[in-house]
Amino acid sequence: LLIDCLDLKNACQDRNMRPVVFIGPYEHHSNLLPWRESGCEVVRVPECKKRRTVDLHELERLLSNPQFNNRIKIGTFSAASNVTGKVSDVNAIATILHQHQALAFFDYATGAPYMKMDMNPSPASGTDCPDASLVAKDAI
Repeated sequence: LLIDCLDLKNACQDRNMRPVVFIGPYEHHSNLLPWRESGCEVVRVPECKKRRTVDLHELERLLSNPQFNNRIKIGTFSAASNVTGKVSDVNAIATILHQHQALAFFDYATGAPYMKMDMNPSPASGTDCPDASLVAKDAI
């Protein structure tokens, strides 16, 4: 549905400008296959070995890559892994994505019964993110 709402299949016609989708290290096939089949370029963000979560530094590095300039950028990440149960820092991920003009999508299928889902949270006081729009989710 998101792929159709964003008209990504048409956006994929020019292979040099096709949208790029950043995915986490433990995405379920239901969150991965539609992006691959849409024709978007899919880029996997590795796991931070120390914290066993999405590597936020690598996400920022990938988003900064000049080859992705002027392209639609989307990040789609599991809020919680259905394999390990590890919870992602969705606010930090959303902030990084928005700082790089990327849409922030999160799959809560595993975590929904156990986690608070807040599309428009207030930034935590004392953080480097004073702008509430940066932590907002574009879709869950």
